[in-house]
Amino acid sequence: MTLLLTRSDVADLLPMDACIEAVEHAFRLRGEGRADPPGILGVHARDGGFHIKAGLLDLGRHYFAAKTNAGRLTDDEIVIFDSTGMALQDVAAAAAVDEHAVEAGRGLEVNLAA
Repeated sequence: MTLLLTRSDVADLLPMDACIEAVEHAFRLRGEGRADPPGILGVHARDGGFHIKAGLLDLGRHYFAAKTNAGRLTDDEIVIFDSTGMALQDVAAAAAVDEHAVEAGRGLEVNLAA
C-alpha cells in the first residue's frame, strides 16, 4: 500500500527535529551495516540526463522512497552537487512522516499493484 500525502500534510506531520532524528537513526543503521546503501539508476536521455535515486529501509515495515532529477537540460548547465547518498535521508524522512500520518489517520492509501 502507498500512502499519498500533500505538501501541507508533510509539513504538519514532521517537525524538523523529528526529521533530523529519523535521518540520524537511518545513518546509524547504515554505519552499523543494518541498512543497504542507496542506489541510483541513470538513464541517458536526448537533450539531457535523467536519474532516479532510491533508498530502502526496514524499520519493522519496509520503506522505499525515490525521487527523480532531470539532470542537465542544456550544455550551459553545470551540476555542482549530486546528492546520490541522500536517498537514505529521503527514505528515513518518508518513514517518519508515514508513522505520524498513520497515527493521525491522514493521507490517502492507494494500492499501486492493482
